[in-house]
Amino acid sequence: MISADTLTFLNEPGRRYLLSTPPRSGSFPDELRSPAWQQLPDNPQVEVQLLERDGLHYLLARSQPRREKERAIRRRNVTA
Repeated sequence: MISADTLTFLNEPGRRYLLSTPPRSGSFPDELRSPAWQQLPDNPQVEVQLLERDGLHYLLARSQPRREKERAIRRRNVTA
C-alpha cells in the first residue's frame, strides 16, 4: 500500500522503486495533451512519456486497447 510511511521508507538513500497508480488525468493535464508521446517499438498501440517533476521521475503510459476497455466499462455502468 502507498502510505506516507512507505514513501518515507522508499525515499531513503540508495533505494530505487517503481509505483503504479490508477490514472489521474488531473495530475498531468498539460502532459496528457502534449505531443511528446512515443510509441513502443514492439507494441505501437502503447505510448509512453517520461517526465520529471519535483525530483521525481514519472512514466506516463496510455494504450488504445485500455482506453476502449475503460470506455466500455463506463458505458456499461451508465446503462446499468
